[in-house]
Amino acid sequence: MSKFGAIRGASKARSEKREVAPPTGAKRSNPDYKQISAYLRVETHDEAAIKLRRENRSKDKAEQRDFSELLEDLLSSWVGE
Repeated sequence: MSKFGAIRGASKARSEKREVAPPTGAKRSNPDYKQISAYLRVETHDEAAIKLRRENRSKDKAEQRDFSELLEDLLSSWVGE
């Protein structure tokens, strides 16, 4: 064994113990959601983010929407769901 073999072994053992489950309710691990990319004008994005922050200030944490929920609401309404 090389002089660094013990260090590599210890590091590998630590990394095997670090398995962390994704948070429950995470969209990333939910098969009903798909990550997308879109281009928005900077001004449109900035104004929407500001309005969303202002809207969320008056709500409890559980009632606040994030940007993806805003887009989901808008697109669902547009497609007629």
